[in-house]
Amino acid sequence: MQNQPFADLGKSAEEGIDKIDSPQQRLFVLAVLIVACTVAIGVRVYYVQAVIAEQFLTPWEKTRLVEETIPARNGRILTRDGAVLAYDETRYDIAVDFRWLEKPFDSVWLRRQVAARLEPQESDSSVEDKLMELELETERIELELQNERQQLFDRLAELVETPAEVLEQRATRLQKRIETMVVAVETRRAENNTGADLQALDLNEGLSGIAATIKSELTTPPRRYGKDPIILKEELEPHVLIEDVPLSVVAAIESTPNRYPGVHVQGNSSRVYPLEEVAAHLIGIRKPSVSDPNAVSAQGGIEEQYDAQLAGTPGLKVERVNRRGEIVESEVTQLPQDGSDVVLTIDSRLQRTAEILLDEALSSETLDPQPVGGAVIAIDIWTGDILAAAAAPRYSLQLMLKPSGEELQQLLDHPHQPFFSRATHMALPPGSVFKIVTAAAALEQGEVTPDEILECRGYLHSPNGHRCAIFRKYGLGHGEVQLEDALCQSC
Repeated sequence: MQNQPFADLGKSAEEGIDKIDSPQQRLFVLAVLIVACTVAIGVRVYYVQAVIAEQFLTPWEKTRLVEETIPARNGRILTRDGAVLAYDETRYDIAVDFRWLEKPFDSVWLRRQVAARLEPQESDSSVEDKLMELELETERIELELQNERQQLFDRLAELVETPAEVLEQRATRLQKRIETMVVAVETRRAENNTGADLQALDLNEGLSGIAATIKSELTTPPRRYGKDPIILKEELEPHVLIEDVPLSVVAAIESTPNRYPGVHVQGNSSRVYPLEEVAAHLIGIRKPSVSDPNAVSAQGGIEEQYDAQLAGTPGLKVERVNRRGEIVESEVTQLPQDGSDVVLTIDSRLQRTAEILLDEALSSETLDPQPVGGAVIAIDIWTGDILAAAAAPRYSLQLMLKPSGEELQQLLDHPHQPFFSRATHMALPPGSVFKIVTAAAALEQGEVTPDEILECRGYLHSPNGHRCAIFRKYGLGHGEVQLEDALCQSC
């Protein structure tokens, strides 16, 4: 019998015992299987740890390069008397990381902050005491972070002289905007994931169905499911909370960054037209492009004509960022180059005087008919320099940098067309300017002398053409005139 308390394990098959079913053989086969599995697992572990470890570690340690442009100053536009018509002003904005703006704190970010601030626990405490101490310490750190956030807003409010409630309202608006974006993304994901559940095993097809399902799950890229968290790029970036702060505020933040956690100073350059309407048609405008906010578009006038000289070349800063968004390394690869200044022949005082005279003429109620626009050009006869080129009506260059829809529509619908540059684009007869040319030609040819008296009847050959201004208005001529009288009276 095989089932004996002292059975001989070495009995042969001839004695009625099958070798393959003997306890000794079964233990041997089991040992072989265990060793084989252990060896296979060990080989696989070695292969994963030593041969293909980089495939798993590299994505977690991988960094990416982020290029950031450094704004350059565009050149100024000056008049001959030194007045500045256009220049670039560097503006500084205060941006705060979104995690410090939102209220309440994000749970994942909060856990990371708590874990980073936790102190090592004593090893001689019991498990229950450790858990209680850990819970109390976590609550203390959460309360500490909330106090730090409140202190941050209070310090910023005191620094920029703005009520803390106003900053809280701005932060709330930013948070609502980001949350709306998250909801929209989650809605689209839910629509795309409809019917994309895990493929169930098809037992009706037997082993082939099971094998196909396993192959599909192993080779198909992972899908997002409703429980996976969505983190937008906007949640990891700083957002502008305070615009256009003075240098004193920038210095206070940069000198004591530990007092302002999550706060960044962002510098950018904007165009300023200090005289606003003066020579608006001549200067043109330079503002951010509609298609690319980082690019600048020069439109009309000196800004567009001399864009190659005025435009500065922005610099480039390259930052190495890890997968958590932390800056590992930063380097300026290209320094910014400022643009060159352009000096005009325009005299600002003469230009302003000409525009005032034009505005008074257009607003005068004594003129009949009432003019809808005009231009004044003043030229230095010795050098040919244009000293003034005034046109009316005009528009404010500073207003055109960021016009509202209503303001822009009012200018477009204006019956006198303020965007039309009458000083450079209006077609006019030469008028009194050309009288000097014809008079000089007549004197050179001997057709007339300075003292010769001529009879003016108001027209040259026919009353319907080549008429004097007085004849068009009163139907009379100038009578007897000399050359100098003709020049003065437009005869």
